Parts: sequence; structure tokens; C-alpha cells
Amino acid sequence: MTEPPEAEKSPKYSVEVKQRDNGEWYLASFKLNSDTDEELFDSLNLCVEGINRTLNRLNSNHAQAAPTAIEKPAQKPKEKAPKKPAEEIFLTPDEIKLYTALRDLRNELALRDNCPTYMVVPNSAVRMMAKNKPETKEEMLKISGMGEKRFDRYGNDFIGVIKKFREVSAPEDFESVGGIDI
Repeated sequence: MTEPPEAEKSPKYSVEVKQRDNGEWYLASFKLNSDTDEELFDSLNLCVEGINRTLNRLNSNHAQAAPTAIEKPAQKPKEKAPKKPAEEIFLTPDEIKLYTALRDLRNELALRDNCPTYMVVPNSAVRMMAKNKPETKEEMLKISGMGEKRFDRYGNDFIGVIKKFREVSAPEDFESVGGIDI
């Protein structure tokens, strides 16, 4: 019984080293086969290391060393939109009372939904709500950090607190919102 012929394996790389008239050895040709970029760079580095060792051994009388590795080309970094510096939002004492009530509501909602507070709305959005006092969906969606999904989930709760704050004749009388005492 005869066995099928073994499939021919092409070498991953071949190297030809030659000697100059002055006795120095050099790399005359280099061929490399690879299927992927990753395999190419791995093979190149292994091959360069081997060539370096061989040439250094052969040229032990010469001070010139061969390169030690082939660097992967730098991948172009993804461009990010430049961040705008955060706008400072100054609140009046009355707005600070509303901010505190809105922040407390956000904390309560985060506990209810078992999520971090920034997932409800970020601090900057709470400050903007206290400053602008939005009472409609359209006004609320103009607040940075309050998108459709967040509004659908939490927007009416925040609007309720804001409306209650506006209904109170004197903001110093504004003491509780829903189940939250401030």
C-alpha cells in the first residue's frame, strides 16, 4: 500500500547571505510568505532576530550590528471630536434649592433602577435643569445630556419637581418633592 505524496510546504521565509570582498557578510536577499498582517510581522521579527544573530556571529570582527526588529506600522488613530471646555453654570440661592431637589430625585431614581447616578442624568444636566427650569419635553431635550431615552425614562419626574418648585410662591417654602425631603 502506498501513501499519498506529502503536500508541499512552502517555507515561510528564505534568506540568502553573501560575503563581500573585504570578508564582511551581508543579507543578499530575503523572501517571506505570510497569510495575515499579524503573521507577517511576527515572522519578520523572528527572521530579523535570526539574521541578526547569524550576521553578528559571522561578522564578529565588525562593529556594525544588524537591525533588531521590524516595527509594525503605526495605525492611524481614530480622530475624536475635540472636547469643548465645560461651561460654568452659576446658580442663584433659589436655583441651588431646586438643584438639590433635582439631584436628590436623581439619586432616588438611580437607587430605584439600581444604576449609577450619571446613568440617570449627569451633574451638568441637573445644573442646567435648575438654571433653565424646563417644563416641556421640547425644553428638556435642549438640555445637554438629556436625550429621548433618558427623557422617556426620567423626564416627567424631573419636570414634576420643576413645576412644583415654580408653583411655590416663595422658594424658601419649597421643602419636599415627592418622597424626598430637602
